[in-house]
Amino acid sequence: MKCPHCKTPLKAHEKICAKCGHTIKTARQKQRRDLILTGLLLMRLLLTIGLTFRMLKQHQKN
Repeated sequence: MKCPHCKTPLKAHEKICAKCGHTIKTARQKQRRDLILTGLLLMRLLLTIGLTFRMLKQHQKN
């Protein structure tokens, strides 16, 4: 595995590059971040839909 920042070869267990100090994220950390971002996006979408329906209902009453 190589450092994505300075392309220095790294040992399998290294998480921080000795040359430039760049932190290497593991696949599990990336997957977790993606899952959290997906969840937040979904919550935002549901909130937007809910607010839209509420506004439509209010508009029909008037």
